[in-house]
Amino acid sequence: RFLAHSQYQNITLIQIADIFGAAGVSFLIAMVNGLIAELIIAAGGKNLFKISNLLKTALVCGAVVAAVIYGRWRINQSDKFIEAGPLVAAVQSNVPQSVKESGQADSVIFDGLLRDSYASAKAGAELIVWPETMAQAILDTGVWPFLVSSETEKNFDNALREHSKNTAYVLVGAPGGQIRRRKDDLSIYLARYNSAFLYKPNGEQAKEKYNKIHLVPFGEVVPFKKSAPWLHKLLMKFTPYDYDYTLDYGSEYTVFEMADGKKIADSNSVERTGKEKLNAIRYTLNAKRYKFSVMICYEGTVPAIARRFAVDKQGRKRLDWLVNISNDGWFVRFRNGKVFPSTELAQHAAIYAFRAVENRLAVVRSVNTGISCLVDTLGRIRNGFLAGTLPRQAMKRTGCAGWFVDRVPIDKRTTFFSRNGQWLDFCCALGLCLFIMAAGVRWKMKNSRSKK
Repeated sequence: RFLAHSQYQNITLIQIADIFGAAGVSFLIAMVNGLIAELIIAAGGKNLFKISNLLKTALVCGAVVAAVIYGRWRINQSDKFIEAGPLVAAVQSNVPQSVKESGQADSVIFDGLLRDSYASAKAGAELIVWPETMAQAILDTGVWPFLVSSETEKNFDNALREHSKNTAYVLVGAPGGQIRRRKDDLSIYLARYNSAFLYKPNGEQAKEKYNKIHLVPFGEVVPFKKSAPWLHKLLMKFTPYDYDYTLDYGSEYTVFEMADGKKIADSNSVERTGKEKLNAIRYTLNAKRYKFSVMICYEGTVPAIARRFAVDKQGRKRLDWLVNISNDGWFVRFRNGKVFPSTELAQHAAIYAFRAVENRLAVVRSVNTGISCLVDTLGRIRNGFLAGTLPRQAMKRTGCAGWFVDRVPIDKRTTFFSRNGQWLDFCCALGLCLFIMAAGVRWKMKNSRSKK
């Protein structure tokens, strides 16, 4: 998406993203390449050592040196602001999109994820994250009475409640739903969402859930359904399906909360009476609490979305980390039982290095077919883990199933970018508009003179 993404491994250079965003890194790369191109042209015309070329070279070299100095400073100071967070697990499935869409392996997929999830809990995970929509059942209990059959939904929900009880928080990607009433004829209909649900160590589903706000055009929503129905109907003819699969947009940037999972589990693990019960309640209330939000699929490719999660309206940091759940089974080909992953998996993972730096928030990724990983607040995609079955080298976690547990870092720094957003993008757009206006005025003045 950006030139910057090619530099995700250049940890020193990308630190400027916490001021300028990923666009700032792209701008710097463009400056360097533009300078090289101009110098090559100038060398051909024997104008290499003109004053203007020397000034351009000094400006670009100064910008690169400043970026490196700033990057080293931010990296060196990080130990003062970063503290150890809870143990977090990411579970990765390896399901081709064709199998997922058939609906014939829903229980097999769910059972495989559940086994790995139990293994993660046994390894000490306090939060376990599942990929996007891999629990293929609507987990909104209020919708069940309106379904033709809710047997699968109830079975999955009960299994997740039993799994989370006295073990860990479990974040699950699944279809969401809500019964709504139409304004015109007052009839009811099912609003369908791409959602994330949180199950708590007391065996209950959290009241908070996240419905994906920014849907993928044509992948999750065919546009113009309400504003131009005729155009929507025409566009539907170009989709791979013979039915309208359009989802509804979420509206709330949900912040989930979790406490020290082990303390909660301990306080619920045995029956208590009297003073012991009171002490258990106090123990639970005093447990350290963490806050996180979820970006589903490609939401993390847009800097503004992560920023809206990261800070409140007053610009105060409100999260301890971010989670990305995704189904990247679209970008893997399966032939004769063999897996052929595409570069899209690595490209998608690399983008989150910039979301982490921009907001100084670690990102936990749980992705069908890969790449599931932990990105720290300096933008490093971590290799290795404390426990797990996935390949230890993060970028090799493609086309395979497994899990890992690692401790998420919590960075107390609030960045300039988090507070002010994509200000560089705005300045560039404004500069372009002014340049076009100036060129137009100059052209008009030139024409008026020629007429005289």
